[in-house]
Amino acid sequence: MFIRRIFVSIVLGSLSLVSAPLSAEEAAVVQVPDPEAGGYTRIPPSFLGFSQEWPWVNALTGSEHIFSIFDLLRNGKRDPLILRIGGVDGDAGYDGIFNPEHKDYNDPYSIMKRNSMANTSKEVVLLKNRVGFRFIATVNLANRNPGLAQSQADMLRSSLGDALVSLEIGNEPNYYLSHVPQYWTNSGTFYSDIVTEFESFTKSLACQKNCAGPAWGWIGLNPDMMRNYLRRATDKLNFVTVHYYKSAYKPNQPGNDTAETLLQETDVITKWIRPQVKVSREFGVPLRISESNAVSGGGNDGVSNSFAAALWTLDMCLSMAAEGVAGIDFHQGSYRYAMYERVPRGDGNPADFPLYQNYRVQPSFYGMLFFQIANRDESDIRQLAIDPGLRVKGYQLFSKEGSRTVLVNKDPWNAKSLRLALPQGLQGKALRMIELLAPGSDITAKKGITLAGQSYEGWGGAKSGGYAATVLTPETQADGQPSITIALKPASAVMILSP
Repeated sequence: MFIRRIFVSIVLGSLSLVSAPLSAEEAAVVQVPDPEAGGYTRIPPSFLGFSQEWPWVNALTGSEHIFSIFDLLRNGKRDPLILRIGGVDGDAGYDGIFNPEHKDYNDPYSIMKRNSMANTSKEVVLLKNRVGFRFIATVNLANRNPGLAQSQADMLRSSLGDALVSLEIGNEPNYYLSHVPQYWTNSGTFYSDIVTEFESFTKSLACQKNCAGPAWGWIGLNPDMMRNYLRRATDKLNFVTVHYYKSAYKPNQPGNDTAETLLQETDVITKWIRPQVKVSREFGVPLRISESNAVSGGGNDGVSNSFAAALWTLDMCLSMAAEGVAGIDFHQGSYRYAMYERVPRGDGNPADFPLYQNYRVQPSFYGMLFFQIANRDESDIRQLAIDPGLRVKGYQLFSKEGSRTVLVNKDPWNAKSLRLALPQGLQGKALRMIELLAPGSDITAKKGITLAGQSYEGWGGAKSGGYAATVLTPETQADGQPSITIALKPASAVMILSP
């Protein structure tokens, strides 16, 4: 009789029981299809992106450290990263230099917000030149003022030129009725009015497959509403956009995600993403998630900046790519969920004098980098069929540079064994396996994370540790099919790379 072994590990001073992986005989069998079998989806160029509020764009230009971190995430790919800049300038009340009569005109905080687009043009151009970003940039819809949106669009087009991929019209319009009722008084016709207004703006801005929207808040843009938008503006848009956060953080209230619940599966793909992708394909306008992160509202310390967030970010990229989403822009800013942390040099407020900041990576950076390593140029992807009860997600990617099999163990407590039944073309080939790990499999860890044996915790993502990979040789089964058995640690991810 086979007896499962139990390992004891000490994590942050607490005793936890972690089950050992199963023997090869008991390992769950996962079929890895041959690339010629079909069922794969091409990952579009510039899939990985970032999102930032207009007033805080300068947080992305604080020193060479942050540029180095972006360079690492570019990972030698020929396609540039996307930076979506949006938020407050797409909402009502932040029209500043265009409307001096605004009631908050003399409030310092409002002045910073409403002038932010004009005042950050130098930073945006710096990001274009130094990082090579291409941009999705939001213009104001909620004020129902085409002249305001046109002024913003003119500034963006003149500053960014060909680097401006798309003008995103508005920001989370489904919240305008409650947040800015002075502009939307007829609640009975609000949803039809907002679509009509959007269509009008696409015309006044002379959009020609270079605008985006509606930047629907959360994820709940139902298929019929999406069709209403696309029927009116298909020839004007190059993206249809929605926002998605795994959860919302509400201070001092129950129901907030923990690091453990962050790794639990939801129905977001079957309920929302799959129907939205279907509609977007009907109209030939790709779906992009133009704002996303693990937890909204600035994030939740110890959750959205924990190792659990690294695994969530990795699986988010892979699962959405496999479903046909055109890209994800991860929202930055707060240290509670950004992929970087700003640390003042000497005494000072981190919000002040950004040119005097040190920058270091946070856990979600590792999930992004892992994805970029897996997603080589012109990669195709499909999700592997794995019993959901195992809490392991699997993906197969291939390109002219070879194939990559990614396994993500989202079970915080239990190790898993999987036997991968490989395509015949991998018979006798030497494979390499790299791992994404937290110290002691601790999903709350913020430091000590390694990818392929290396940590990026130095300033600007400086690496420490030597590259570590395990060489695997497939074994031939009785049926002649090559296979390998993979032992997954709790809360971990592996990538098997083949030539």
